Amino acid sequence: MKDRIKEILDSQGLNATQFAQKVNINVSALSHILSGRNNPSYDALQKIIVNFPGINVEWLMTGQGEMYKENLPIQQEEVTLFGENPQKPDHDSGKEGYPPQKGLKSSQKPSMYTDNQTNTATEKTTAKISKIAVFYSDNTYEEFFPQ
Repeated sequence: MKDRIKEILDSQGLNATQFAQKVNINVSALSHILSGRNNPSYDALQKIIVNFPGINVEWLMTGQGEMYKENLPIQQEEVTLFGENPQKPDHDSGKEGYPPQKGLKSSQKPSMYTDNQTNTATEKTTAKISKIAVFYSDNTYEEFFPQ
């Protein structure tokens, strides 16, 4: 099993410290596993399976089958809300520098909604957006106040 765990490290391009941090186990515990001194605990195996969902569990446990489910390696991409290259606003442009999004009719919620159980339309108070906050990966943020 230590060889299979080493294969995971190699295929992911991680060193032992990075792998231990990602899986949330002690570096020393991982070192003992990789040296063959200890076998991985149930907890350690469970953490590997949770943090690397593309790994074939049967392969990890027995060595049978392919390393990855569907024979595809796990990608180490960070999934973000806005894709790989989010467009950051021009910080000098001020609050008015953002055009409205296409496809949005207004910044107001509809004033009527239908109750699906009784099929009746009910009036609802109109709420407006009062503030929009954009948080960036460098832990900065901007606030925008619609007019």
